[in-house]
Formats: sequence, C-alpha cells, structure tokens
Amino acid sequence: SIVALSPGMKDGIVRYGIDPKNVHVIPNLADLERFLPDVKKRINTREELGFKESDIVLGYFGTFGKINDVNFLVHMVDALPHNSSVKLLMCGGGATFNETIQAAKLVDPEGERITILEGVSKEEISDLYRAVVISCSVFLPIPEMEINSANKFFDSLASGKCTLINYGGWQQNLLEEHQAGFRVSSNPILAAQELARFISLDTIELNGQNARSLAEYKYDRDKLASLLVSVLESAARV
Repeated sequence: SIVALSPGMKDGIVRYGIDPKNVHVIPNLADLERFLPDVKKRINTREELGFKESDIVLGYFGTFGKINDVNFLVHMVDALPHNSSVKLLMCGGGATFNETIQAAKLVDPEGERITILEGVSKEEISDLYRAVVISCSVFLPIPEMEINSANKFFDSLASGKCTLINYGGWQQNLLEEHQAGFRVSSNPILAAQELARFISLDTIELNGQNARSLAEYKYDRDKLASLLVSVLESAARV
C-alpha cells in the first residue's frame, strides 16, 4: 500500500502503473486541540506583538525556502496603500530568511507594517495563529506545487483562520467550496488588489469559522490517524 498526501499525488502514483486500490489519500492532519481558538490568548498575543484591535493581520508561519517565495507577501503588503490596516506577521526560518528580512526593511524600514520572527515551538506557533485573522500559504508559480499538502494549510484550518493561497489545485477548490479562504494572483500587485476587494466583503470571520468546521469534519488528526492505522494493518495482513 502507498499513502499519498493529496488527490494529485495519488494521480501521479497511479500514472506509474500502481493499482489505484493500493493507493490511499491521507493528507496532513489538523491538530484541533493544539490550535483551538482562544479569545484571551488572542488578545494577549496581539498586545505583546503591538497590534491594534483594528489591524487586519496576515500570518505566514513556516519555511522561508526558495520555493516558498515568502518575499511575495512582503511585496503584496507593500502594494497596498500605506495607510492600510493590513499588517504582516511572519515566523520561521530557512534559506531565504535573511533575504526576506532585507526585503522587508526596504519597503518598511520602521517595521510598522511587517514583523518577522525567528522560528518558535509548535505551541508558540498556535498563539501566533490566534493573533492573525488571515493565514497565508504561498509558493512560486510551479504547477507541481498545486498538489502539495502543506502543514501550514492544515494548521490554518485548525486555527479557524481564513486562508489565503496564491496557487490553484485541490486546496483552492476546497477553500472555495467551503468558503474557508481564497486564492490571489501570483503577481503581488494584483494580489494586493484582490486582497483589498476580499477584505471589503467583510467575510473574514465567517471564512474562519468555516475553516474550523472543515478541519473538524474532514481533517481531524485522530480520525486520519485511525485511517492510517487501518491502512497499515491491512497491508500487514497481505
């Protein structure tokens, strides 16, 4: 048996001649307990980070790698009007971490719109998710990445956050079907315009609630872990 992390990954495996019956789709998991929304922690974390209650904070928490194109978010925020209430909070590490810090300093030398933190523990990450209203998962425009199964995407759902992505594929379809987030262009200037239009719809909170419901219904860690155990036990009996 083979476990694929997305429908597209299963399709790729089957194209190599593997019997579809032997390929099981089990995506990354939503840890509902760790990322449980908590109003008190949300307020405390936002205060610690210096955000106003009116700020619309975007969050990116994960790898700063070449393929992640995290600088896209810096340029997207820079393309918004400078009096915009949108702020960007990023946390992580990787090959382009220092490059992203420099890019942020160029467009926001006073650090008024963009905050970048070094990587922290999973427990601390859950508090950072609580501090944002829109969570982001981004990649370079590479077609193969549209079948990815990014941890941060499922952490975002579990946290009950409206999720922003800049790529298509099954995750875009999922967000649109359940009204749990939205896709923006891979061009940061166009993406800024699309973000502004989405914010004007005043549906961010509803999308966040839908994201949490989707995580509970379809991506619960314990349910998917049980499915994985059943696949392993079935394979062991062959």
